Amino acid sequence: MPALQENQLMVDDLTAMKREFDEKGFVVVENVFSKAELMAFDNTLSQIICQRLNRAKESGCEIAPTISEADAVNEGLVALADFDRKAFDSVYDTIWQTAPFLRMVSKERVSRLATALLDLTPDAPLYGYINRCRISLPNDQNAVLDWHREVFQTIPSTNFVQIWAPLVHDCRRENGALWLCSKSHDVKLPKPEWQENSNGVSKVSFGNDIAKRFERIEMTLNLGQAVFFSGNILHRSGQNSTDSPRYSMVGLFHDTGDPNFEPPKAKFSYRTVQPRDYFYSLPDPS
Repeated sequence: MPALQENQLMVDDLTAMKREFDEKGFVVVENVFSKAELMAFDNTLSQIICQRLNRAKESGCEIAPTISEADAVNEGLVALADFDRKAFDSVYDTIWQTAPFLRMVSKERVSRLATALLDLTPDAPLYGYINRCRISLPNDQNAVLDWHREVFQTIPSTNFVQIWAPLVHDCRRENGALWLCSKSHDVKLPKPEWQENSNGVSKVSFGNDIAKRFERIEMTLNLGQAVFFSGNILHRSGQNSTDSPRYSMVGLFHDTGDPNFEPPKAKFSYRTVQPRDYFYSLPDPS
């Protein structure tokens, strides 16, 4: 991969990219994110983890004081998850709403690529859904996703494209690379079973026998690269067998002009005090 260039004017061959996307169901794009953008994300992530580690220290986590800010994104987050899974969940749900992440996932070049791959005009409005930083802890089987199509995890029957990109570390087989089934996006497949766990989380998986019909491509991507793929392509994640978390950007971009498009209703769940309870807990200053 060429070195990341700051302020590099990127001129994409959108016609060639669209041709490859239509044929295979995905296209890998170079230098989507700059070194400065990635470093800004790393810095914010490190600070958030350190904030949580300081809280853990006050609660008796013995390893927290020994972890430097430079090690926070690796052994720091692992130690935090081992000490308090809720604290890890808080980091997970915080980082994708921070400015460095939002600037990357919503940057003009990402939108330009998404609209081109969706056959839309460059200024067509897109709806970003499930745009977040995914974190896979070492040897966490719950983070491993079987072969699936994203069409069952988002707004039904709509036109959308997905982006996936490594963050913090390059993505290799050892830390759980993304796998895609080339040319599976245009193929009718047997209807899978709908599965739902006790928490109401749904899971629609296709078996390995289905995936074996296609060429399976391992996305070993370097920082700065991104893969854009069809919402109908079969894909899965591998297991992170390293000692460090794997961080990745996941984003879905929907065509708001699709006749079936309707945004999902927002649902908020607060971890501590509910706004109504907080309101009634305040003393009357009069």
